[in-house]
Parts: sequence; C-alpha cells; structure tokens
Amino acid sequence: MKKSPSQILQEISLMLEILGDNPFRARAFARASRIVADFEGDMESVLKREELRRQKGIGEKIWAELNSIFQKGFSPLHRQLQKEIPSEIFLLLQLPGLGPSKVRQLFLSGITNLEQLKEACRDGSLLSQRGFGKRTVERILEEIDFWESNRGKWHLPQAQIWRLEWEERLRGWGQEYYVVGEFRRGQEWITSLEFLVLVDDFQSLWQRLQTEEGIVAERRGEVHIQILNSPIPIHFYLTDKKSLGAGLAYYTGSSAHLQKLQDYLLSHQFKLTPRGLIGPCGVVEVPQEDIFFEKVHLPWIPPELREGLEELEWAKEGKLPELVSYEDIEVILHNHTDWSDGKFSIEEMSLEAHRRGFRGISINDHSASAVYAGGLSPERVERQLLELQALSHLPIRIFSGIECDIRKDGSLDLEADLLARLEVVIAAVHSHFQLSMEQQTRRICRAISHSNVDILAHPTGRLLLRRRGYEVDWVEIFQACCRYGVAIELNANPYRLELDWRLIQAAKKAGVRFAIGCDAHHVEDFGHVSWALMLARKGGLERGDIVNYGWV
Repeated sequence: MKKSPSQILQEISLMLEILGDNPFRARAFARASRIVADFEGDMESVLKREELRRQKGIGEKIWAELNSIFQKGFSPLHRQLQKEIPSEIFLLLQLPGLGPSKVRQLFLSGITNLEQLKEACRDGSLLSQRGFGKRTVERILEEIDFWESNRGKWHLPQAQIWRLEWEERLRGWGQEYYVVGEFRRGQEWITSLEFLVLVDDFQSLWQRLQTEEGIVAERRGEVHIQILNSPIPIHFYLTDKKSLGAGLAYYTGSSAHLQKLQDYLLSHQFKLTPRGLIGPCGVVEVPQEDIFFEKVHLPWIPPELREGLEELEWAKEGKLPELVSYEDIEVILHNHTDWSDGKFSIEEMSLEAHRRGFRGISINDHSASAVYAGGLSPERVERQLLELQALSHLPIRIFSGIECDIRKDGSLDLEADLLARLEVVIAAVHSHFQLSMEQQTRRICRAISHSNVDILAHPTGRLLLRRRGYEVDWVEIFQACCRYGVAIELNANPYRLELDWRLIQAAKKAGVRFAIGCDAHHVEDFGHVSWALMLARKGGLERGDIVNYGWV
C-alpha cells in the first residue's frame, strides 16, 4: 500500500527517535509531517508544492526528501533508516502505552516485533527493564491480544479506497454491479469487499479476470469468484437479471440474519439460495430487491438492520423504524476551528457547512485542559464569543459552544457561569482511561449531571482496531442521560464511530436521545457525517431520536 508524503515523514521522525538521533531533528520531521498532511489531496499541483516549500517548518533538508518523494516516489533518508529498523517495529508503536522512547528501549534489547515482545512478556524477561512493571507487562499482553483479534479488519476510509478502485474497474469492463455484505450493512470495520455482479452468462467475468494483467483470481463455485492478490479479500458473486433481487437479499445480510430469514422462508415454502429464490414451483423471478420482499410477504428491510437481531420480528409486526436520513441533519454538531486544533477559521467552517446544505453549525473548540490541542482558557472563550457575534451576518446559524474536558473526579474544567453562556456544551473524557468501571461510571455520571452539559462526546473512548473503550455501567450512563436531558454523541470520526451500534437500541429503549457529531477539524471532515448517519441507521434511529433535527 503506497504511503503518503506525510506518512513517510512521520515514519522518519519515529525511526530517528528510536535510533536516538538528535531529538530536534526528529521533532522537525514530525512537525513537517503535520504541515504536509494539510496539503495532501492537491499535491500534484506545482503551485501547491511551491506553497508547501515556503511553509515555516519545511527546511532545505526536509524539502529535499519531499522533492525526492514527488519526483522519484521515495525518500532517500527513509530508505536508509529502513535498513536499520525493521518495518515490524511500527506495530509496537501502535500499542497503547508504547511510545518511541519505550520502543527504543525494546529495540536496544533486541525486541523488534510483536512475537518477540509477547515472548518477553510471558517469560518475565521484560520485567527486568526499567519502566516495565508487572501491571505494564499485563497491559501489553492485553493490547497484543486485542491487536491480534483485529487482524484482517480494515477501517472504512481504507476499505472505501479499495472499493472505489474495484468499482472503477467493473465500470470499465461494462459490468453492472452492487455492493453487498459488510459495506452495504454499514459495519464499522470491514473484513472483505463483496460485489454482486450482473452477468449474461456465468463465464464472462471469469474469462475477463483471466486476461487482466496483475489480477490473480480463483473460482469458488459457479457463481463465486475471489481475488487472491488484493490486500483485502475481494469477492464477486454472479447473478442474472431474473434473480438480482434474490441475490441482493442473500448476500447483504449477516449469517445470523440469513439464518432467521431462511427459517421464515421455509415456513412459507420458500428457500433462498446463491442462484435465486426457490418456491413450490421452482425458481421465482425476482429482478429487484423490493420484489423479493413482496414475494415473501415482508416489507423491505433496510440493509443496515440486517444483522439477525430484531429486524425480522419488526418486519413481521409492521414495526420497522423509519430510519433517519441525511436531510434530517439540520445542524452539524461538534466542530473545531483554528482557535484550538482545527485547521480553518470559524467563518470558513461555517460557510462550508452552509454550502453543504446545513442550516446550523456548532463551534466546539477544546477547553483549557486540552493543552496539546490549544485548548481555550476562559479569556479566550470570551474572545471567541465576540467573534461569533461579529459573524452573525453569515447565511447559517452559528451556535457557540465548547468541548469541555471531564476531569478525573467528574468536574468540568470551565466554570458554570461561563458554560451557561454557551449554546452547545459537549463534555468529553480525554484522560484517565484506566479507571475502574465503578470510578469511570461515577466520573461520567457526575459530568452528565452538570446543568450546562448538552452532549456526552465519543462516549466509549475507543479508537477502532487500536484502543478498547473504557469500561462503564451503561445502564447507569443511559439513566443519567435521560434524567438530565443529555444526548449521547454518535461520533463521525471513522476511526471512532461510537456509540457502538450494538448499544444504540438499549440506549433508545432507555429514552436516550442522540447527537450526530462530526468532530470536524477540517472542512473536508464534514464528509464524515455520512459515517455517523450509517451508525445511526444501523442502531435503528429515527428523525425524532436525534437532536440535530429541530435545533434551528
């Protein structure tokens, strides 16, 4: 997988730290990586490259590496450092609690990959090293187990890139196709990409794949082809026009959904197979998915719900929810600007939100405790309020707000009288993830009870595939949110996507309302709202369940 220029610079910085190079040099590459990241997406433009070259923090030596990346596709320094440090060492850096200094310590002791680290934890040899006590070693083993349990899973943005690449190929071959499986159901991570391909005969696509350079394919039966040389498994399922609707029903649902559906169909003398819907008189013609559901006497079930939970019971009883839609998101909540760690001004963020069709936007820069993110002191909050007043002429309603840190004891790091003057107060945990379940629950419930809090942000603290969420008693959290009228955020960051959709129905039944929060730090991040919408739909939410509707 090709690395971006900012990723290459970041890796240079990390490798320099691990090798014990000049710390100022390592920091310079890290800073340059962040600068370059802001330019990526338009790096083919000569003008953009020249603008990048003039940025403070892009010195001659760093520019030489960047120019080589642009011209030749690689950095000489990066290649040189790769000869000294095995690539597997970057997996160690992904484990929570292992920063560059500790990984350097491991590197110097000969530990350069997960297997060696696991062995050193289990045989006790790691305990002899400074900073690696018993509890630290236990946590490392837990994190390695967590990482290994997530092997073969991919974040949605990366899966989306591969999906679009294959869609372009299929279109180029003149194939009509439909995305099915995990992606169509809106899973928060993906283990494979699955396409239902409409064909005139079941040999045509296979013959095409046999002649395409760089593709290694394998037949898994008459109607199933797998691509073997892709980073993520690619599956093509073949169907004809008469069975397209049945194919969409068969290949979209989870195995649990399909089993429940098959049980239902059997009771109505039907059977769903990879080749189509079989009835008492043979194959039933179902050219569209809605016709499939009509034939089997069910209302159409939204793909996001097809997980084998309550969706079939809802369908049989006529109780399927009318799922929330993009148009229901009138106000885009939880947005950062260049007042803290965002990249654009309040005006720029607001105008982009307006251009995308939103009627309102809330500005929620970090509070003072988030020093790492340029958090706002009370004085800066006051100054930001003045700027918001000056921007009241813009063609979009701008709501004042803050993303306020929840301290270890559950108090907030801004005074109540100042919070009372803000329109959208978001409370969030950014530290002390290792508290016990009881302590973490008590901490969050205290924050929820604060009279000025409107939304509990990224409520589990998880980073998908990288960090577990902290443990809390969700029954207590949901009850507190209902009692004090606090909404729970559905965070749109594709590396968070929380609250977990598996908890959404329980929260809804408890009476909780939800806030689709973009957590935007860049104007392009507004596009992430579709991920949170997917999460809301997967949780069975309707328009009335979200506070984004009707806030203006």
